Amino acid sequence: MSGEIESDSGAGSASSLSSPHSASASSPHGIAPHPHTHPHPPPISHPSLRPDRPLLRADIAVTDPERKGEGLQQYVCYKISSTIEWGVGVDDSGSSEDTLLDQSVVVRRFSDFEWLANVLARDLPSQLIPALPDKSVMNRFTPEFIESRRQGLQRFLERLLSHPVLRRHQTVHVFLHGSGRDMELEKAKTQRDTNPAKSIMSFFSSAAQAVQTAISPGASRPLSESDVASSEMSVYTGRLQNELSQLEQQVEAWLAKEKAMSRAWADMGAAATMLARAEGTGRRVGDGDHGTVAATSGGFGDQYVAPPVPSASTSPSFNSFSPDALGLGGDRSLSHALALLGVAADQLSMSLQRKGADEEAELLEPLKDSLRTAGAVERMLQRRSSLLSSYHSSLSVVDHALSKLSAARSTPGKEGKVAVLESSLALAEETAERKRQELEIMSDATRAEFQRAQMEKQSMLKQVVQNFLQLQIHQANQAENIWNNVLQQIQAQEGQEEQQ
Repeated sequence: MSGEIESDSGAGSASSLSSPHSASASSPHGIAPHPHTHPHPPPISHPSLRPDRPLLRADIAVTDPERKGEGLQQYVCYKISSTIEWGVGVDDSGSSEDTLLDQSVVVRRFSDFEWLANVLARDLPSQLIPALPDKSVMNRFTPEFIESRRQGLQRFLERLLSHPVLRRHQTVHVFLHGSGRDMELEKAKTQRDTNPAKSIMSFFSSAAQAVQTAISPGASRPLSESDVASSEMSVYTGRLQNELSQLEQQVEAWLAKEKAMSRAWADMGAAATMLARAEGTGRRVGDGDHGTVAATSGGFGDQYVAPPVPSASTSPSFNSFSPDALGLGGDRSLSHALALLGVAADQLSMSLQRKGADEEAELLEPLKDSLRTAGAVERMLQRRSSLLSSYHSSLSVVDHALSKLSAARSTPGKEGKVAVLESSLALAEETAERKRQELEIMSDATRAEFQRAQMEKQSMLKQVVQNFLQLQIHQANQAENIWNNVLQQIQAQEGQEEQQ
């Protein structure tokens, strides 16, 4: 699987994401040795993580799923081969004078991908984190599910490397190039950053702010232009998810009907063939002296070869009557037509099977991927909404501090508390201003990410529609060729019989 990745070198300079033809031998830690391999996670100053280093090329491949463990502890690991080339020096024309090559082969499991996505969502809440493939409790070790997940993980990494912000995160570098020990250290570090004690304190702080927001006279805040835009994006995304879900269900029902139709054509072909045999003539190749049906060079329809006419001594009879005389010996022309109908029905059955597989890959899976991406957009907007709530809570804290300060200033004997309350007010205003700036930056970023996702969705769905139409046209043309070939052979046989 391959895809296009956005280059830092400027417009029109894109690199192809493709599977490497061969993987380097891995080290005991699961990472291929090369001149730029780091024994431990590099610091943030590593050249590939610096924003002034342009990305020149990125090849990524998720391959070789391997089932490990036993019983309830079973899981699947995937090999990730990556070659990422960065520009180190840039001349006056903007071209890189030197390059840095990060190349490695590592083994990761699905939970490692989940950890990476969660860390990115925590550290970069304003960015659209690519969606991971769906989970499954049942059938999660079937070849079909494992292959579908492998393709989804491939898309996840391609989109990650296509993102100008996400691909420079330290955790991405460790995920793609770090050893097993490096991963353990990074996971321990991120776990310390979100330890339970901090989470509990954050909960109580949020609860206290919520109470203050509820009792504050300014609890109901006017929405800014960015707030309104974010709300509209959330409404649109919710509707999009609903419509995509409905379309996905209809496509699944459509594919189920096509599978049933494929089976129906196969059954009809078998029935037509049996009826042709009952007529005493048409049989398939290998059925002895009962007649044969030989494939034509054109690939559609079949040529009928009549069996030998039975002699009077071998013809069945009842008393003095011959079945042939009574019209019970069958009609060779009818048997010929039925035999061709049976073959054509088999061909249509196989054609529908291939069409269903293509529709599942080119229609159903892209729809599911779009639905997952819409979910990722919704989660991004929810993170923005959480920051908005936090900002409003900080404003309520300011209002509360200002109210207490005003009361102290107007109450005789409270002069000693005024200085403390002024300090609390200044701290609350500083916190509110910081959150306002964060919200402003996040609003701009989420809007840009939303627009980028919209463009990708539009391009993808247009391609899906075109692919679907092409599949229908191809199937219709194929069916027409099959039936025309059968009709021509039947008419040719009738012409030969008339000449005889």
